Amino acid sequence: MFRANSQIQLQLVLKENARRGAQKGAAAWIVQGLKLEESKLGVAAKARGVQSTSPTADKLNLEEMRAKLLKDIEKFHKEARTFMTSNALSALLVLARDNSDLGAEWDTLEPNVSGCSDGGVDDGDEIPAVPECLQLLLPSTLGAASCKTHGLTALVETECELRIGQMNDTLHAVRVSIGYKSFLYRHRVRPATSQHKKLRSFDEVHLADEGILSNARKYETARSALLRLYDPSDPADSRELGRITARYQTLQRIDLRANTAIVESAV
Repeated sequence: MFRANSQIQLQLVLKENARRGAQKGAAAWIVQGLKLEESKLGVAAKARGVQSTSPTADKLNLEEMRAKLLKDIEKFHKEARTFMTSNALSALLVLARDNSDLGAEWDTLEPNVSGCSDGGVDDGDEIPAVPECLQLLLPSTLGAASCKTHGLTALVETECELRIGQMNDTLHAVRVSIGYKSFLYRHRVRPATSQHKKLRSFDEVHLADEGILSNARKYETARSALLRLYDPSDPADSRELGRITARYQTLQRIDLRANTAIVESAV
């Protein structure tokens, strides 16, 4: 059954408030981390689009986005001390750099041939002084086995549920964007009676594509994080991992195509 992230968060908060001795605010804190992760993806995508020849306004906007992101990450990490043990925080702080591609694979609906999918930097390179490359102090960053060692099982369970809600939200958003793109082709692009109207319609299609790609980035990042919350060497985790990967499969570009022929025949 589809459950939005807000519904899952409400259930978790109610559970926290009802259980004596439960850690209050953990669900809200992890939700904030998930939102920061999505902000990181957005800033990274913006950074990939800003070149040395880009307008000064675009460069300034990127730096303003980075400044806000860094401030939010620092606040989030300060609050982490409430929910994580000192040993866990020490282990996480060693992971200072995010070596993922930060969603670069989903910069286009076409197959990625730019070579940017290796992402991040080499281990020997200097740590980038940009906030989108900072690791977030979440259980999924530490991994399932280390979380068990540091007594973070409850946090792992909370993040697992919220990651499922996050994936549900992003998949729904992808479906809506694909449907909207199909609508645009049927009701805007094809009936356009002038070049000006057609170009304006394609601008709308481009915005729909950006929404599809943005949510594809979020979904794949959330899915990767969720898989790290299960320990394959644990039989119970292994069974649950199989169930999760069967239901939430990796996205393929063919999944994101709007079948305008089907839409047109149904009208």
